[in-house]
Order: sequence, then structure tokens, then C-alpha cells
Amino acid sequence: MDVQNRHNLILRYIENSVLEHIQPQKVVVVYGPRRVGKTTLINQVAAKLNEPILWLNGEDLSIRDELSSLTLDKLKAVIGDHRMVIIDEAQNIDQIGLNLKIMVDQIEGIKFLVTGSSSFELANQVGEPLVGRQWSYKLYPLAQLELGGSEFEIKQKLETRLVYGSYPEVVLATGSDDKKRILDGIIDGALFKDVFILEGLKKPHKLVALAKLLTMQIGYQV
Repeated sequence: MDVQNRHNLILRYIENSVLEHIQPQKVVVVYGPRRVGKTTLINQVAAKLNEPILWLNGEDLSIRDELSSLTLDKLKAVIGDHRMVIIDEAQNIDQIGLNLKIMVDQIEGIKFLVTGSSSFELANQVGEPLVGRQWSYKLYPLAQLELGGSEFEIKQKLETRLVYGSYPEVVLATGSDDKKRILDGIIDGALFKDVFILEGLKKPHKLVALAKLLTMQIGYQV
């Protein structure tokens, strides 16, 4: 079985578990860095939900403003008659945990599937407000067991795996140029969109310089 099929099996296993936990007055939260398969997962889940779905994206400024209001009437206006809501990139929405709590407590029959690429930030926002109201899952890059192969093959590919990592799209790319291009996109997303936003850094070039310095110190005392 190739890497793609193994990864699909893992996603299907998580998908079934997510489907079981999508229930009225509950929030299912999928954490994980960008490009590990969260969008693929929620699309698979949505395809098996036999009901109208409201899709919202936390990177949309208008949606972000409406869903950070802490006002029940405004939140109801966004949700309308929908009772199944999917929110992607939810870490961008201010006080998303409190707003989800308000909706779960006040809108009968409401169900949420929420994803976020800044997993640590989303966890901080939704953890305490949604105690007893949420199920959470974490997606990671591919594990070595998912990559598979014989002991000889693992040793043969060790250097490549150490250099390029195990993000699914990177692993499936055939050439080094494609792998580098994909990794550049992941770095831009994870570093420039997620990390910088979290602390409101005013001099992001310093963090870039620090990241480069750390890569040169791998295996050495810092």
C-alpha cells in the first residue's frame, strides 16, 4: 500500500470518529498546522452529513467581525436557520471560544465543526469556555509508520525525510524542486500568518533571522 492510500486510511478513521461526535450542543475541534489534511478531512465529513451546512471562514473579515461580537442576536443572524456549522481557520476570530459557548448554550440543536491552523492559539481560546461541550482532534504530518517501507528503504530515504519532513503534500511530490516550493508555501503560512499574528510582532524580520539561526544550530548547543 502506498503512502497516499495509508494517509487516506488514517483520515477515514478520524472521519468516522468525528462523525460520531457531531451532536447537538457540541463543538468538534480539529487542531493542526497548515497543509496536514484538515480541509480534506472536513470535506469528507461534510459529504456524509445529510443536512444543510453553513460554511464560514475565519479569514473572511466580515465573518470575523460578526462571529466575535459576543452578542446573541448578531450570532443568530449569522447562523440563520442552519443547525450544522463548519468554521475554518477559527483562530482568527476574536474570543471564538466564548462566542461558540453562547451559541451552543442558546441555539437549540446547533452543531459545530471547527478547524484551526494555529492549534495552540485555538486551544487557548476554546479550551476553558467549552469545557464539557467539545471533542478535540489533532492532525500531524505523516508518521514514520504511515510512510512505511522496509528497514532498508527507510535507511535509504532517511536523509531525504530529514531534509524535507513529512507533510503529506511534500512526501507525495516527486522532485526536490516541487518539495522546496511546497515547503516555502508552508513556511509562509505557518511563520508569517500564524506565529506573527499571535504576538502581534512589529519586527517580523527578527523572527525570520532567529529561525534561520536555529536551523544552523541543529545538533549543537544553543
